[in-house]
Amino acid sequence: MVIAYQPECKLKFEEVKFLAGVDGGDSPSVLVRNVGTRPIRSFTVGGAWGTETWSEEFTKKLFMPGERTVPGNDDTEILPLSKELRDKLKLDGPMKAVFVLMVVRVEYADGSVYSAEPTYKAFLKFAEELLDLSNGAKSQ
Repeated sequence: MVIAYQPECKLKFEEVKFLAGVDGGDSPSVLVRNVGTRPIRSFTVGGAWGTETWSEEFTKKLFMPGERTVPGNDDTEILPLSKELRDKLKLDGPMKAVFVLMVVRVEYADGSVYSAEPTYKAFLKFAEELLDLSNGAKSQ
């Protein structure tokens, strides 16, 4: 997992993990902290897989300065990684992927917005080009 450097953003990623599903699939898991001085109404984080949004609409409360939360679905059970589970999920061997995580948008309670949407769109285009190159190299 790689965290995009966004010094002007008042959200910070903590406890970043990449989870492999026991029944297949995988996804990033993070805690996000509001390190700013203003309450947040909503925010979106993203990577090449897509985006996750946290919103006051769903929680019925603002994301206050100093608080931490999990964007998206936070009901995942994390199991200890045993040798058997490592073998089942095929987690040995060389690195297979790099995942970039970034804040895409933050809407503050006062109506102001932090937006990295143009950067996120450029990243998605770049990630797609890398995937095309990788797939071309594999087919040769």
